[in-house]
Amino acid sequence: MSLDHVQLFLLNSVLIDKSLQTLQRKLGSDIGYLPDEDNAKQQSLYEDFPQELRDRANRMSHYYEVFYCLENSIRNLVEGRLEEKDPENWWTEFVPPAIQQIAEENKEKEAKEGFTPRSDRNIDYLNFGDLSVIISKNWPEFGDTLTNKNAVARILATLNRLRGPIAHCNQLADDEVDRLGLALKDWMRQLGA
Repeated sequence: MSLDHVQLFLLNSVLIDKSLQTLQRKLGSDIGYLPDEDNAKQQSLYEDFPQELRDRANRMSHYYEVFYCLENSIRNLVEGRLEEKDPENWWTEFVPPAIQQIAEENKEKEAKEGFTPRSDRNIDYLNFGDLSVIISKNWPEFGDTLTNKNAVARILATLNRLRGPIAHCNQLADDEVDRLGLALKDWMRQLGA
């Protein structure tokens, strides 16, 4: 079983997990999926907000989870591939200086604001679009895993645009939900999954 198949399995698992959580919340009773203390914690965070707003948030949380898995699987792909070429210096050798600077600025901004560091990996301080730039600039390192450079650029650009409403707490229109599904299928096809 390849890493791509494992990633696809994990993405499907997240979708099933979210569906079970949603079902339990909608039924308003314990179906044995989430421990009671987890339900209580989740409910206490939401109880002051109108139900309509909570319902919309619940609908959008599914798409956030999909993007969380997608973005982190791409980070792992990029890091893994480039680390194979140069385990010690992959970041400085293969990541364009402008992208390195973005990561450094994000780390510094969070440190100045007193936030707990989100990661010890530089790549975790990059956004979705930055990952696309790294792949494009290092296409020879990905060409045996991803099947077409132009298709990958188009797919990642589409996914980056779809990420906006999800990351900024807006509703994803039904057409865009369809577009997200197609773009994810296109991405998995590029991985050969």
